[in-house]
Amino acid sequence: MKVLLLILMTILRFHHILRWNHGNCTDNELNLVVSISKILFHSMLLYDLLNL
Repeated sequence: MKVLLLILMTILRFHHILRWNHGNCTDNELNLVVSISKILFHSMLLYDLLNL
């Protein structure tokens, strides 16, 4: 569980660095990363609920 959270935080941090370095990041790329992050986050919440 902590590993998934760490991966999610790394993805978000990495994406933030990419956006900062490359201001010409397209909306599609941004939407894709946001979607993946949301999916990961919700799957982690479900995983937590199922393991309670």
